[in-house]
Amino acid sequence: MTQEIKIEKEYLAQQHIHFLLPCYGGMVNEQTFMGFMKWTQTAKQFGINWTIETIVNESLITRGRNTLVSKFLQNDTSTHLMFIDADIGWEPWHLLALMMAKKDVIGGLYPMKTVPVQWVINADDTCKTEDEYLQEVTKTGTGFMLIKRDVLHKLKEHPATKKFQNDIGLDKSLDDHMYTFFDTAVRDGRYYSEDWTFCENFRDLGGEVWIDKRVHLRHCGSFVFCAEADMNIRERLKSGKWESPLITAEENKEKLAKKK
Repeated sequence: MTQEIKIEKEYLAQQHIHFLLPCYGGMVNEQTFMGFMKWTQTAKQFGINWTIETIVNESLITRGRNTLVSKFLQNDTSTHLMFIDADIGWEPWHLLALMMAKKDVIGGLYPMKTVPVQWVINADDTCKTEDEYLQEVTKTGTGFMLIKRDVLHKLKEHPATKKFQNDIGLDKSLDDHMYTFFDTAVRDGRYYSEDWTFCENFRDLGGEVWIDKRVHLRHCGSFVFCAEADMNIRERLKSGKWESPLITAEENKEKLAKKK
């Protein structure tokens, strides 16, 4: 798939990707680990600078993400923040695709831990499509999300972004960069997770959130194999009620018109 991505080696060599991994319990899935093993060769091939940070045993994911972001901001050489959750299976070309899109915020597609597959994204009829791969969305998950440095500086101006001091024993030099970029919120009566809140806050400031529809990731977890689960999956497939959210704005308008 790398050959289908327009690679600008000079551009990539000027960037510094800072990987951030929340690792609850200090655990990283094998597929996530193998992604990094392959990435070391790809980064060397294209001359890409990169750094990696993890955080372990942080049960409060909002504080964990914000703590990791503070370490990114403290590193003046980092141009891009790359969140990869410790249960996401990925390939190096996935990240190359996101980098070459040159968007402020862009993610890949990974399914919720359910069958049939339901993607961790949301779109509406205001969302644009740029080509056959790039689609704007209203919200997407931080499990595989690339963010440019300037985005975080802009978000400091959002009224929901609050500065705070760490109280979990970290180096006090990080306090200059501690902000609630990723926090939960209630909007329109709905309880938003930290990734959804991040996306909506950035959109409040006129920002855009994108996904690359080529980037299909693997969301690793456990599954209880039993007859009841099998029957439930079969019933859902037969019902035909499940629909993919990966539609264009025009297709969405047509669907809404039919419902009327």
